[in-house]
Amino acid sequence: YGAAAAAAGLPLNQFLALPITDPKAVAAGVTPPWPGFVSIMGPAATVGQSILPFPQYGSVDHPENPIGSVSYNGLQNSLQKRYSQGLTFLLAYTFSKAIGDVDSNESFNAGAENAIFAGSFFQDYYNPRAQRSVTSSDIPHVLSLSYTYELPLGPGKPYLNHGIASKVLGGWSVSGVQKYQSGRPIHIEYDAFGASNPFNAQDGFSFRPNVVPGQPLKNPAYSPSCSGPVQITAGREACQFYINPAAFVAPPSGEFGNAPNLFSSLRMPWYLNEDLSISKRFYFNERMDLQFQANFFNAFNHVVWSSSGQAGSQGNAQTFIFNGAPPDLSAGSL
Repeated sequence: YGAAAAAAGLPLNQFLALPITDPKAVAAGVTPPWPGFVSIMGPAATVGQSILPFPQYGSVDHPENPIGSVSYNGLQNSLQKRYSQGLTFLLAYTFSKAIGDVDSNESFNAGAENAIFAGSFFQDYYNPRAQRSVTSSDIPHVLSLSYTYELPLGPGKPYLNHGIASKVLGGWSVSGVQKYQSGRPIHIEYDAFGASNPFNAQDGFSFRPNVVPGQPLKNPAYSPSCSGPVQITAGREACQFYINPAAFVAPPSGEFGNAPNLFSSLRMPWYLNEDLSISKRFYFNERMDLQFQANFFNAFNHVVWSSSGQAGSQGNAQTFIFNGAPPDLSAGSL
């Protein structure tokens, strides 16, 4: 009904929301799917409802439909130094890729588990292969380091192992857990149909925009140091936008967007974190000592991006709404 909507002067989503008895719907040749449709469905007897696979039901969920596949491939490496001379450490690195046409076989429930909410639904239920992309759990690079080092000073150590100096300078140790990993992939969607979704995707927000060739996905003007409160009256600055809105455009009415479900090439910033600990042990005798310890979580104060996107989504990847972005980053739009 894309052509009929255009002839009626309406966007497709508004045309699908028309009552089936509306003159515009009648002129387009829309007919009830079964006798008594209008009287039984009442206000829900819309054009969109009439063309659903099961128009007699308000919605049909498929919470455990085995209709997709996910594959994970990874290269895991580790280097370990067992405790000797006061030092022990474990260094681990994983290079991996997770790709599939589903994020979970539980669809609707996936939003609360390991997937972004809208990204767990198909844009086109009848073409699941078009959903294939990296998954929300795809983290290509993960580097982890844990260690403990006891300074070689004080009782039982090679240096300054007796006297007052050993009591003051001995017993110090440093330990830490440091982790560095790729950002999670981003899902970009827009509200194409709302509740009047004829494609059985369960969610009117599951649709995706088109990607504009030649435009960078990340805003070239973005700067992490360009921050501060958003002043509605004064507008915003281009450097505050992580994603380039010029890289996306709404597809023609009645067509699906060609953007992937999740972008491997557009991710949230890297996750960087260092948890450090410094301790001092006072030795009184062979059977008694006293230890003081100071712990520093996220010691270098890295920004840790939340697991909810601009849309308030659940899960571990970020969702951004195409409709909510400015058309471009010009001063007038901002």
